[in-house]
Amino acid sequence: ELAKYFGGANMTTVTIETDEDGEQYAALSTTSAGTDPFVDFSFKKFAKAAGMDNVKADDYKYVVLKIRSVGCSSGTFELFFYSGKVSSATGGMMTTSSFDLSEEGWQYILFDLSAFDAWTGNVNGFRFDYQLSAAGAGESMYISHIYFAKDDAEMRKVTGGLGFPM
Repeated sequence: ELAKYFGGANMTTVTIETDEDGEQYAALSTTSAGTDPFVDFSFKKFAKAAGMDNVKADDYKYVVLKIRSVGCSSGTFELFFYSGKVSSATGGMMTTSSFDLSEEGWQYILFDLSAFDAWTGNVNGFRFDYQLSAAGAGESMYISHIYFAKDDAEMRKVTGGLGFPM
């Protein structure tokens, strides 16, 4: 069910996996070496199907992803974000965060969207450009959660006070 909310993949396959606790997560994997592996995620359609209310970008200035990387050759994650009337990737609605390539366990990465005037209205979706480039096939990124936080204190509560690689 979750897989149908992903599309527009470039150099990336998406599968949905389940952990030992029954939690699902998206498994993104490169299909070849090259620049710009990514996939789109229709958050608004997913939230509607899950019976969730719309998420208002005006209220939530931080997006936190719980991720796990395996075999990635680049530690920079670009996040394109779509909200309001915007429904696809645009250059002015993108930010980056770094992740720890040496850590194959779960980690959190933070995207501070407070400086983006275009981050307004309902959250429509994201494009996960999980590496700037890939050295080969099989470089994987697992995404288990997307959190929205209103401020720094709430963001730290969501992550248990953990620091973020920046």
